[in-house]
Amino acid sequence: MIGARETLDAVVEAEIGYLEAMIARLEAGEEDPEDFRVYRLKNGIYGIRGRPEHHMIRIKLPVGRISLEGLRVLAEVAEQYTENRLAHVTTRQAVQLHHVHRRDVPKVLRAVNAVGLTTREACGHSIRAITCCPYAGVSPEAPFDVTPYAEATYRYFLRHPVGQNLPRKFKIAFEGCATDHARTPIHDIGAVAAVEGGKRGFRLYVGGGLGAAPMSAELLEPFTPEEDLLPTMLAIIRLFDRYGNRKVLTQARLKFLVKKWGIAAFREAVREERRLVKLTASGEDLKAWAPPPEPE
Repeated sequence: MIGARETLDAVVEAEIGYLEAMIARLEAGEEDPEDFRVYRLKNGIYGIRGRPEHHMIRIKLPVGRISLEGLRVLAEVAEQYTENRLAHVTTRQAVQLHHVHRRDVPKVLRAVNAVGLTTREACGHSIRAITCCPYAGVSPEAPFDVTPYAEATYRYFLRHPVGQNLPRKFKIAFEGCATDHARTPIHDIGAVAAVEGGKRGFRLYVGGGLGAAPMSAELLEPFTPEEDLLPTMLAIIRLFDRYGNRKVLTQARLKFLVKKWGIAAFREAVREERRLVKLTASGEDLKAWAPPPEPE
């Protein structure tokens, strides 16, 4: 059976089981369609206009990587559960399955989660896929491999309370090369590998985005030490959660907050919020996320 290769994490199984129960209640006329909509969006399940019983499922490939087993499972679920037997690869390291019948959605979720993929927070007002330069780990021009940092960021923010009800979607990208393959200027946070005095860190950019009002991200800090990367990202997201525009959807992305405050004021706010993060968050929590140093 597709996906029956390992026992699913208890949290994942509980989420899928809850979705399964919601679908049964919805079909019996016992579930509020709006409650179902909110829950499915948090789990990467989109509606299809004019086809209420069918959905598009977006599957996140953590930092753009997938195993051979994962590819095989994606091919199997596309073949078995989509009408067109196709999988669509997105520009932000995800795969979309279109026209999946509602009753088959839990089967797809179990299959992809069994091979290390997830649909959680692949849509909605959440922290979306953490993307990474496709040449990370193999490029000779990169000062170090950013993949472990991207993976740690992905793990930390997946299901994190701060990212469950943001004013709008939030996108993060990591780059290690001199050539910006990850397109960091169009992300809410762009983290570019940097080394200062032999110490690893990142050049951080904030407030990028495309859409009807495209803006290029602005430099937040020329060098953020690796141990400050997660506290800084958390500080930015907390500010966005608190002060982002929740009244006008078209003005809700982080770029509009950065523009409204100006980068200098936003930078100072981030520094103060980061100080508070360090004072209030678990020290072990902030240390454990970072990858261990490479052996000499």
